[in-house]
Amino acid sequence: KIADMTLDQDSTQKQAAAWSSYLSSKNQLASAQAKMNSLQSAAFKANQKFMTDADFRDLATNDPVYIQEYADWLQAEADYKNQSGNITQAQASMTSAWYAYQQISQEILAPAPGIITNLNIAPGATIVSQSSSSNSNNGTPQQVGTITQQQGHIQAIVSLSEIDAAKVSPGQKVSLNMDAFTGKTFVGKVLMINTNGTVSSGVTTYPATIEFDSEIKNIYPNMAVTAKIITSTKDNVILVPSAAVQTSNGQSIVRVMKKGQITSLNVETGETNDTQTEIISGINEGDIVVTNFSSSVEGVREQGQQGNSPFSGLGRGGFGGGSGAVFRMSR
Repeated sequence: KIADMTLDQDSTQKQAAAWSSYLSSKNQLASAQAKMNSLQSAAFKANQKFMTDADFRDLATNDPVYIQEYADWLQAEADYKNQSGNITQAQASMTSAWYAYQQISQEILAPAPGIITNLNIAPGATIVSQSSSSNSNNGTPQQVGTITQQQGHIQAIVSLSEIDAAKVSPGQKVSLNMDAFTGKTFVGKVLMINTNGTVSSGVTTYPATIEFDSEIKNIYPNMAVTAKIITSTKDNVILVPSAAVQTSNGQSIVRVMKKGQITSLNVETGETNDTQTEIISGINEGDIVVTNFSSSVEGVREQGQQGNSPFSGLGRGGFGGGSGAVFRMSR
C-alpha cells in the first residue's frame, strides 16, 4: 500500500457500488465452481453406471439401455467440460470488478513489487478528478508514482570508440564513479557488447552493457557515471607518465635527467592507458624522467620549485589499461 485517501461523498458512493459489484462477481465465481464440482460428480456416476451395466449385464451395443446410458455419460462429461469455460468467464469478471474497485478505492496500492520513484503525492495533498469528457462521470486514472522492479543488479550503457571496442570483452572489471556519490568508487564488470555499433555524425560507437556488482540505494535512471574498464593488468612493471613518451621516426623516446643533463633514450613500450605507459626496456627504476621539457633547465627547475615539477621518478607498480566514458544509468 502506498497511501490512504479521504474520499468525498460522490467517490464514497462509487467505492461502495464498486465493492458491491466485486462481491457479486466473487459469489458468481463461487457458484460456478460449486456447479463444476457437482457436474464432475454426475459425470463420474454416469460413467460408473454405464460401465457396470455394460459389463455385468453384458449389454449389446444396440441394446436400448446401453445406448441410453452411454448417451447419459457423454452428456454428463460434456456438461462438466463446458463448465470450465463458465468458470474462466466468471474469473475474468471478478478480476475486472476488482480492478474497477481499486480505481475508486481510498487505498492507493502498488500494482507490482519494487521501489517507488517519482512519487508526486504527500500527506494533505488534494487529488482532483480528471474526467475524460465533459459529460463523463468516470474519472481517468492519475499516475502518482513509478514502480521500478528489482531484477538483478543495476546496469548501465557505455559507448565505446572503435579503438576501445577492440580491447573490451565481457567479464572485464570496471571501476565506476558517480557525480551523485562524491568520493565513492563502485565496481562492476562488462556484461556484453553490441558489435553492430551505431553511427552518428560519421562517428561509430559500440554500446557496452556494464553490470554493477552490488545494489546501490538512492540511484536513479539517467545519473551520470564515469567508467574505467580494466582491459589488462600487470604487476612489477616500470611506469612513466604517457606525456613523457615521444615518438621520432617510429622510435619511442623518453628524456631523462642524468648528472644535470637531459638525455634522450630509446625505449620499448608496452601497455598504455589514459595516463601511464609501461616501459619494457631502455630505462631503469629510479631514473628521473622529464615530463614537460622547457627551453632551459633553469626554467624547468623553477617550475619544480613552485610545486609543478616536470620531472618524475620511476618506480614499479601495478598497471591497468582502461577506457573511460560518461554514460547514463538504466535498470
